[in-house]
Amino acid sequence: MLQIHPEFESLNLLLIVGATTEAKEIIDLVREGIPEWNPAMIVDPDPRSHGTSILEVPVVGGYEKLEHLRLSEVKHAILALGRRTVSQAEEAIQRLQAEEIELVTLLHPGAMIGSDVEVAPGGSVMAGAILGPGVKVGVGSHIGAGVVIGPDARIGDACFVGAGSRIAAGIRLPHRSWLELGACLLPSEDGTAGRLSGGGEIAPEP
Repeated sequence: MLQIHPEFESLNLLLIVGATTEAKEIIDLVREGIPEWNPAMIVDPDPRSHGTSILEVPVVGGYEKLEHLRLSEVKHAILALGRRTVSQAEEAIQRLQAEEIELVTLLHPGAMIGSDVEVAPGGSVMAGAILGPGVKVGVGSHIGAGVVIGPDARIGDACFVGAGSRIAAGIRLPHRSWLELGACLLPSEDGTAGRLSGGGEIAPEP
């Protein structure tokens, strides 16, 4: 069984899924702005990351470690898969659910969150992001630093919105879409995600 450092035993241990730049952002966010959580470990399906660490948080292995983590009192997790979110989030969520590890939502205290905004479990919103009134963010989606999302926009599940991106009011961004740093997304006539300026990929509507 994996061992928990004694100083962590009485804290809310947080598992991070993904050894990525986003994991580094999330570790920094939790340590500086959300003291009720303690980032304890990272898992990543890519074996090249195993045995490394990010900001002194160890990458303990792949998904095969989840059963041992649950037995070690790690009960909560956040996704940090970066652009791999769009292809790997579904499997990660299923494996976490199988081990009864609950996804949490992390909102940076420096983000501006409008009224009636909803961010689903596994979602994260980074520093300086602005979410207008009525915005909905789906399960496991990542909203990068400085992103601006207009009122009543809908961000689907397993989306990655890169730092500095702009999403117009009322847009529906389909599940498993991603926007590159600084991308701008404007609506088509029917309100779906239509015109993309900058890098990214808009998944087909179901």
